[in-house]
Amino acid sequence: MAAYAKVVHHVPGRVRIKVPSGRQNPRLLNEIKQALASAPGIGQVEVHPTTGSVIIHYRRNVAHPRGFRKELSDQGHSSGLFDLAAPDVTGVGDLEKKIEQEAEFLAAHSELARAVVNATEQLNLAIKRATDNNLDLKVLVPGVLAVYSALYVGAEVSTPLWVTLGLFSFNSFIALHQPLAASDEQSLA
Repeated sequence: MAAYAKVVHHVPGRVRIKVPSGRQNPRLLNEIKQALASAPGIGQVEVHPTTGSVIIHYRRNVAHPRGFRKELSDQGHSSGLFDLAAPDVTGVGDLEKKIEQEAEFLAAHSELARAVVNATEQLNLAIKRATDNNLDLKVLVPGVLAVYSALYVGAEVSTPLWVTLGLFSFNSFIALHQPLAASDEQSLA
């Protein structure tokens, strides 16, 4: 199965992608490096197993940055080595980064945590692809909880339990789709 990857920095001529499963996995990163190094227009590919990053230097006149991202995504998909995630359009990027950092910390200290993080990332990527980036786990999980609480639990159990589950799922949905407060942004910086 292809590794989850995302563009974390891009300026014309240079792209850095993060491959979480490539962290402490030099073999995977070297396979990605070999696949990308032979692509037209790419000058140099650097890998950093400590961080799980791949830095790609390409000729600026090859393509517009957005076009290059598409080419990079196609190259990863055709090689079967990595799947490049679509850009974040949810507006909760900073909160997502904080959660990712905590998950990566746990994954660095536990093989089970690493497997869970990678499986969740793969599932989220597959959902985004299947829905053309319209749905992801941040929308589906609270939605499924709300529907479950309304349809199944509400019919069989007294009102307080299904109301509690409904409110929990709604609050989770709202919390995951709110912009961060200024104090939260400063603490992340």
